Amino acid sequence: MRKRELDHFRRILLMRKKALEKEIEELENSVTNPNDSGVRGDNLYSTHPADIGMDNLELENSYLFASKVTEMLVKIEEALERIGDGSYGKCSICGKRISKERLNTVPWAEVCIDCKRKEEKNLL
Repeated sequence: MRKRELDHFRRILLMRKKALEKEIEELENSVTNPNDSGVRGDNLYSTHPADIGMDNLELENSYLFASKVTEMLVKIEEALERIGDGSYGKCSICGKRISKERLNTVPWAEVCIDCKRKEEKNLL
């Protein structure tokens, strides 16, 4: 892959990384300061079991979302490392080039679309 193309994908990955880091920061703020984020928290008006259950559900969803965002950040970091070591854009399974169309859609992709489909068929 040409340097210009690699720079294009590096920029996309870095922009996505920055956006995800901002999401994590906002999520951390909402969890550590629940009353600022709209989560009811412990106060005089949220002692009803349904309110407490809803707060717990919102907190659990926040942790699940944070986990998914963290996973995505790891994938982005790995893609940036592949750009650095020259393996970006090559399928880690078959070694063929990953199409630019796929990389534009999923810039952190490690495998080509054919191998991804085979992986998904084996998992089902």
